[in-house]
Amino acid sequence: MTNKLPYSDSFESFVEDIAHILSDDSTVLETVDYDPSDSQAVAFDNITSEAKDRLKLTGFVVVEGISLDHGGDTACKEVAEKLGLNSSRAIVPSQYKGQERDGMYGQKVSNEISPLADPIHTTFDSTKPIGVHIDGTHDPMGSIPYQILVCERQASSGGANCVYNVVNAFAELVDKDPKKAALLVVTGGFGRYSPADSEVTYGPVFAWDLNRQLISRYSETYVAFREMDPELIGALAIIGTNIRNAHNKVSIRLSGGQALVTRNDRVAHDREGFPIDEIPRKFHRLLIGPKKD
Repeated sequence: MTNKLPYSDSFESFVEDIAHILSDDSTVLETVDYDPSDSQAVAFDNITSEAKDRLKLTGFVVVEGISLDHGGDTACKEVAEKLGLNSSRAIVPSQYKGQERDGMYGQKVSNEISPLADPIHTTFDSTKPIGVHIDGTHDPMGSIPYQILVCERQASSGGANCVYNVVNAFAELVDKDPKKAALLVVTGGFGRYSPADSEVTYGPVFAWDLNRQLISRYSETYVAFREMDPELIGALAIIGTNIRNAHNKVSIRLSGGQALVTRNDRVAHDREGFPIDEIPRKFHRLLIGPKKD
């Protein structure tokens, strides 16, 4: 049976309807507070159902003891298989398909993240910080549910990644101001643009997937704020405050042979800046698409 939304004769009343549904006791938002122990690494050779459950519950897991003897692309795929993510579902974000894909990916399904003298990408190939974001700027929400970051070589300092629990932040907004939370679900005016093609893609910030899980495309980088409604910007600012609460974020500084695996459709991440070393920092990124029935 399909639950139809109540009829509304105006956008304002529609937002009120959604706010009522969100704040209703029967609406369940799966949330969990973070603890520093969540960042404890799991050995690659000892990945069990417990590690897979941690990824499902918290939205991330750290894996250690990864071999890079056969290259970063293979290492990323092996981590995916160990966690039951199926590396055959690896995808390239839509903004990198075509000309830029040849430079960033070549024949691989992962891309390298390391400083270059002649950068192909303004952030992947640089040492500067990367702000809070969910990957897949132009891709439909939920189409890139997993990201795998494998560290081959960490910088001499800096370079840590912070994971942010945006789903929890949304649930906290629902508790305090369900109407503002509703704007993030029903308003399709959240614009994200990519420096790769200068295009803007619009849509809501949060939604529910086919498994009835809350998912998101929340980001603070490359957001088209000038073209967005002020009320929507205000709601986003509250999410930005909430994700920075201690129970909604964990900082992780990977070492060589470690990987950070995230639920890219439920948690956001960022990256600290780092110095230019004689032997530079080197990471590999693999994005995994959803299961296909």
